[in-house]
Order: sequence, then C-alpha cells, then structure tokens
Amino acid sequence: MKESNFHDIINQYFKILGEPFTTPAISYDNKYILNHINEFIDNDFFTYQYIQIIDFSEKKLPLLFIMEIKDGKYIIIKNQSGQLTNLTTELAITPQLIESKNLF
Repeated sequence: MKESNFHDIINQYFKILGEPFTTPAISYDNKYILNHINEFIDNDFFTYQYIQIIDFSEKKLPLLFIMEIKDGKYIIIKNQSGQLTNLTTELAITPQLIESKNLF
C-alpha cells in the first residue's frame, strides 16, 4: 500500500481556513472523506463540498486549493491574484504543472 499524506493535508487545509476539523481516522479513505467532508467539520452555518477543478485558468482558481502532485502525495496551493504559492513543499507551481494534475 502506498503511503499518502492526504489526511495531513486535508487537516492543514481546514486549519488554514480557521475551520474546526475532526481529523478522520486513517481507516477512512480519501474518497469517503471528500464525499462526506461535513461529517468532519463542526460548523452549522456552512457546508462544504468536494469539487474537482476543471478550468485551470488562474483567474478562476479558488484562493486556496489542494493538488495531487503524484499518487497519494498532496500539497496546498494559495492563489493570490494569479500568483500560485505552494504552502506545503518547495515545489514551484507553474500553470503547466497544475493543468495535468487533480485539483480540488
């Protein structure tokens, strides 16, 4: 089984948002967490949903999103006026890089 950092990244993502997040047990797979994200968030005012980003235009990217850089390895990216910053690793983010990856 490949090692994944998904659980850590999703926890960091919601911490950046300032959202209380109950870290799911490793027994929950990524797909279950994404499809049932509100089970892990203690917020009665907002609900969240997983959406895969189809339009890679920097102007249409959200302010904060997660990208799968390779099988089971994820990073958090901040989009500030089209300037993409990797908040997780030293990997430089280019438009060409995000076009070939899973973003959400």
